[in-house]
Amino acid sequence: MGRIKVILGDNIRTLRINKGWTQVYLADRLQITAPFLAQIESGKRGTSLDLVEAIADLFEIDRKSVV
Repeated sequence: MGRIKVILGDNIRTLRINKGWTQVYLADRLQITAPFLAQIESGKRGTSLDLVEAIADLFEIDRKSVV
């Protein structure tokens, strides 16, 4: 498992939990499935930069902080 995928997944999970959002809610907002989000959060699956950008937008993260 790639270290970056694990770190990204952990960060997404932490942000989601801090907002009080479920995986289903976040997945719906991102227009992906909850199982796909679960795989990202567990580090088992990577994702596109477009989806990372959409996640950053939802959590109102400054894009300068992401790159």
